[in-house]
Amino acid sequence: MGPGNLHMLRQYYISTRISKTEKIIKDGQLKYSSKVIPIKKAFSPTQYILPTQQAVELLKEARIIGLAKCGCRVAFRNCDNPIDTCLLLDEEAEYLISRGHAKRIPIEEAKKILKIANEAGLVHLTLYLPGQKIYAICSCCPCCCHDLQALLKYRKTFFTAKSDYVATCNMDICIGCGTCIERCIFGAREMQNGKAVVKEDNCYGCGLCVTTCPTEASGLIPRKKG
Repeated sequence: MGPGNLHMLRQYYISTRISKTEKIIKDGQLKYSSKVIPIKKAFSPTQYILPTQQAVELLKEARIIGLAKCGCRVAFRNCDNPIDTCLLLDEEAEYLISRGHAKRIPIEEAKKILKIANEAGLVHLTLYLPGQKIYAICSCCPCCCHDLQALLKYRKTFFTAKSDYVATCNMDICIGCGTCIERCIFGAREMQNGKAVVKEDNCYGCGLCVTTCPTEASGLIPRKKG
């Protein structure tokens, strides 16, 4: 298959998936397809409150954790980010493990995978089935992930829900290095007067800007409701 045909096949895959998921959401079977979750490292001890959506808590509650290759990066191959990053939970894990498409792993290995993914600049998403059943925690890139493509390329803003947190910046210690701007895939950071300010409306609260801030000026705080 030539590069042109492969590109057309990939675009057909993403457009078909978006169309099907959009119908499920509009029919009320899903509130959203995925939700961004920050990781523990992105919180200071005083800020850290373990929400149910947070990856580590979900892993603790799972009966079985399975590890599979990221289907999006295998299909699209638009980057060289880690592939063995898809964490499956319970029934989905059992199903794919039984068919040889995943392997069972302990929670400590799953935590290491999340850390590696965070260092690579991947966004953690919970994936949902109709009825709001969480079946996977994925570490996603904007160039391959179907839900992030739906959000960033096709502007389907209702596909991916924001986390319960939003980024903040301590202007007194921000040195304006721009690392957070490079890490943010959502366009939620910009430079103003030599400081990296947060555009809250764009922020999905993934924490990627926090975990690499050299002065710890970036942080996450609870998102205002309403």
